[in-house]
Amino acid sequence: MQQLTRNVFVETQVRGCNHGFVTTSEGIVMIDSPHKPSDALKLKAEIAKHGELRYIINTEPHGDHWTGNLSEFSCRSPIRRKRRW
Repeated sequence: MQQLTRNVFVETQVRGCNHGFVTTSEGIVMIDSPHKPSDALKLKAEIAKHGELRYIINTEPHGDHWTGNLSEFSCRSPIRRKRRW
């Protein structure tokens, strides 16, 4: 996990999408999730160091962007898709 700014973190060394998260005053906004369960667990642990996961944003419908959501992540306020891909 690479820290790009004070509140932006991104993973570029994992095959699949480049997932990451942003820390905000309301909590953590996760952008995409890893495809591989062991990588999802690592991301979950990294997010926990920075606060509570509040939102999950998936940038596209391919499995490498959302598969990790199914088993490892939950949040109080999921963002629902408003349009069709």
